Amino acid sequence: MPRTSQSLSVSASMHKIVLLSCAALLMTAADLEQEIEKAAPVAALMSARSKTFELKTGDIVRVGGKRAAGTQGDFGIDAYVYTAKGVLAAKDDEEADHEYFEWKTAKPGSFYVLARNTSAVDGTFDVTLLRGSKAGVAMGDADYASVKIYYATNRVPAPAGASTSPYYGGDPQPNDAYTTGAALVTIPRVHEMGELEGPAIYKLEFQQDPKKHVILSKVMPEASATFFSDIRDRVSSTPHKEAFVFVHGFNVTFEDAARRTAQISYDLGFAGAPIMFTWPSKGSKLEYLRDVTVADTSAAALRTFLEDLSTKSGATTIHVIAHSMGNRVLGRALETMAEKGPKEPHFREIALFAPDLDAELLRQMSDAIRARADRVTLYSSSRDEALDLSRKLAGRDRAGQTVQFLPGIDSVDASQANTSLLGLAHSYFGDSSSVLGDLYHLLMGEPPDQRFGLERMNTAMGVYWRFKKVAR
Repeated sequence: MPRTSQSLSVSASMHKIVLLSCAALLMTAADLEQEIEKAAPVAALMSARSKTFELKTGDIVRVGGKRAAGTQGDFGIDAYVYTAKGVLAAKDDEEADHEYFEWKTAKPGSFYVLARNTSAVDGTFDVTLLRGSKAGVAMGDADYASVKIYYATNRVPAPAGASTSPYYGGDPQPNDAYTTGAALVTIPRVHEMGELEGPAIYKLEFQQDPKKHVILSKVMPEASATFFSDIRDRVSSTPHKEAFVFVHGFNVTFEDAARRTAQISYDLGFAGAPIMFTWPSKGSKLEYLRDVTVADTSAAALRTFLEDLSTKSGATTIHVIAHSMGNRVLGRALETMAEKGPKEPHFREIALFAPDLDAELLRQMSDAIRARADRVTLYSSSRDEALDLSRKLAGRDRAGQTVQFLPGIDSVDASQANTSLLGLAHSYFGDSSSVLGDLYHLLMGEPPDQRFGLERMNTAMGVYWRFKKVAR
């Protein structure tokens, strides 16, 4: 009997443990799905912000929306996740058709959601936090998003219209001609804002993996009429009929430019048409002087493309983003437009990042650049190691190394911006979350005194703006 009594005691204890475990599981499950916002209103073609909430690593934010009761017509929202300091952390994939948007955080912190109503009817949005096992079984999209971008290039196509990399080479087309098309770039779900993920030898990664890396997956050449019609369809669904053109710098291949364009568009949550103009850089650090010459001769093709885009695409709001030696291509192109007068084409924002050209040359170009935009913003950084090398090759300081005081142009010192640890502080326009956040607000039309991360600096030479110092 003692043995039986002991067995019954153990059995009762085990049963109690099971009951306690089940109760704990039920209590935990209730905590794993937390409603942040429920049926929060968002008016037609307007944006609404959620309350601020805390996230842990691995938590998933789910955002959904629906048309307001009693209204008719199509309804849709784009969702954006920001840190509490206003830095864009993630955005909806406008190419995907899904019931809700999900984002999995890689770092803990305070966040809020901005829901943009892209339709002409009122609606509501919901924000839900999923944690633990709930996050593990959350139903979302694939392990990567597919971002559609557009391209114009004066590069010579690869032989026989290659269907795989390299699609376009490093030599220019004759007679200032350019060709057009669209491309698909995959962005992994684990993508971190400001990163251009690719295989890393130190991680023993030797092949591209769409679950981990940003990959150019498809290139689709298009005739000019089809290309502009495609962009017209894309921008027609956006409130401002918006597009941006990205002009890359030195040592960049067609594939590199496509990946960077898609990453910028994805991280910005850009609703319009992301377009790259890719000129025939050789994509080699040893071809600097050759790239300078080709950059100058590519200006005519860029000018023609920008004129065509302005008249044929249906885009009424066009921004131009130039980086490094791409500022040389853009500056030359805008100079040659000056003969036609200051009206067309006209751009909303022109952003000049890390200009790799002589400061005096930029000053000479500045009137022609300023005449073509509502606002021109120039970003520089004293920490830019790549421009320091360019300075040694050219024998003179580069315009992107120090703050430039040019009439009518906003000058921003990005030296304190938090940039990629693996870069040379040269691609901060794309690999710094703080600079991307500022670019987002710039494209939204906000002047520098209204942008969260900037502080005004008054000097004897004039006013410039500086990124507030952040922890590294």
